[in-house]
Amino acid sequence: MRYLIILLSMLVFITGCSAEKTDTNVQEWTVSPSFEAGNITLYGNQGRLGIIRQNGDGNDLFNVGAGRLYGLYFWGNSDQFKGKYKLVGVHKETEDNVQLYEWDIQTGQNPAEADAFSGGKFGLDKAGLWRLDVYVGDELFDSIVVDVK
Repeated sequence: MRYLIILLSMLVFITGCSAEKTDTNVQEWTVSPSFEAGNITLYGNQGRLGIIRQNGDGNDLFNVGAGRLYGLYFWGNSDQFKGKYKLVGVHKETEDNVQLYEWDIQTGQNPAEADAFSGGKFGLDKAGLWRLDVYVGDELFDSIVVDVK
């Protein structure tokens, strides 16, 4: 009887832990919302990181295999925006991890009224959800999730 109680307790504990992991994973792969900043509409995390497509046809932010120009806007401490950013894409289904772009970050006036901004030219080769991890220097700054069609 004692072993049965211990076994049931362990089973409840293990089930609770795996349910918690699933909930976190679902949140991690929710498409990032749009928001207004300055006079433009961005996609990402308001007050932290936003992205906008700057060329190409259609209304989708990303289309499979179509390389586009993008604007990235950063909010935070201006001291952290010295140097470059690096953009890494992770595909949800395949877990492919691809470095998409690396470029200098600038400060100054911009249409989003952000603390810093930069640009990028890249494309994503598979449809589905992608997490875009943005590193400033060697540290993860923020991540957004996009749906590539």
